[in-house]
Amino acid sequence: MRIRSPPAFKLKLTGPDGRYDLAYAPLDQWAGTIKVRIKGVTMSWYVVRYDDEDGQLSMSGMTVGSDEIWGDQFWFQLWPRSAPARIDYFGDRVLWRSDYGPVAL
Repeated sequence: MRIRSPPAFKLKLTGPDGRYDLAYAPLDQWAGTIKVRIKGVTMSWYVVRYDDEDGQLSMSGMTVGSDEIWGDQFWFQLWPRSAPARIDYFGDRVLWRSDYGPVAL
């Protein structure tokens, strides 16, 4: 079920590129941005979809700018309130990788 944007939050995630910080800020009730710095590259990803999937918040959008570090852009699905928090990256509807971290700060 589609839902509105949550309040701002920060996460620390870990993946093959090491540990990185992610900061979410709502733009309005239906959109927001995620600021992230991975391998020295700072990116701003737009969140275009918010869903409640069996009581869990899911946030999705594109990894704009990630082609500089990963050679491509990916669809992401962030699960900030799961334990541990998780972000899944998809290329052409296929899961490319998942990064994990603690619960939102």
